[in-house]
Amino acid sequence: MRTVRKVGFELLVCVVNAEQGSKTLQIAKHHGVRGGTICMARGTMSNKMLEFLELNDSRKEVVMMVAEREIIIDAMQTIAHEMHFTKAHHGIGITIPLSHFLGTKHYNYDDGGAPEMGTMEAIFTVVDRGLAEDVIEAAKSAGARGGTIINARGSGIHEDSVIFAMPIEPEKEIVLIIANNSITKAITDSIRAALHIDKPNHGIIFIAPVNETIGLR
Repeated sequence: MRTVRKVGFELLVCVVNAEQGSKTLQIAKHHGVRGGTICMARGTMSNKMLEFLELNDSRKEVVMMVAEREIIIDAMQTIAHEMHFTKAHHGIGITIPLSHFLGTKHYNYDDGGAPEMGTMEAIFTVVDRGLAEDVIEAAKSAGARGGTIINARGSGIHEDSVIFAMPIEPEKEIVLIIANNSITKAITDSIRAALHIDKPNHGIIFIAPVNETIGLR
């Protein structure tokens, strides 16, 4: 396993209409994105934030993908064009810079790009359904106070099976943990060991800096 210190990773989040998540991922894969996770979403009331995210009054799918910045930008531009994001209610895309990305044989944890010590980071772990509690336990053993489990479904290069010519995408769980970056590496190391993250199709971990928090004690 090699360490890459100067590659900038980004998280691409696309909000698309229901049943368009798989198409969005397929477009991204043609541009080098290795896989992604789809979450179901639906707005239940009208407010400015929901309108901005296009989640009000209709079912949506939120597609999350991680790759090098150049790949993400290229994929986002093609997705926006082919999915007609310039038209109202067709979708939006945003990118978020990441501190670290783990879970493939190509990359390893790198402290070189970490923010100043003492800041908070969001640790996202994507695993098969039923394994989220194991992630939480592993994280707690390394100092995390807890986490939030989000149900989702995933689509990766080696994860699709086919039945009656229809792709079956395995259900996933996303675990969100907020922690001080002084213990982020310990938490991710614990999760990697417990869930065998470095093995193919055992999950991914990505970490994003957190600017501000409220409600954490």
